[in-house]
Amino acid sequence: MLTYDPEDRITINNALAHPYLSQLHYPDDEPVMGEIVSAYDFDFEKFNLTKDDFKELIYEEISLYHSDEAAYEYIKNKRDFPDGVLH
Repeated sequence: MLTYDPEDRITINNALAHPYLSQLHYPDDEPVMGEIVSAYDFDFEKFNLTKDDFKELIYEEISLYHSDEAAYEYIKNKRDFPDGVLH
């Protein structure tokens, strides 16, 4: 589940059916479809990033919860660059 390459990751359905999660799996109480996550939020997966790049992205993500300025910048960039700012 924590594989960096999205092509190698387990799917949600396979993860829920995995024996490790069997005690938590209750199909009658699991949503089938949720809100689709925008390409903007996963733009980083399209690139080979360095450890320092990931550190910067994590810092920016944390800043969203502690800085109104960072949150406003995120909203503006998401509107202006719907496929991501790393392009």
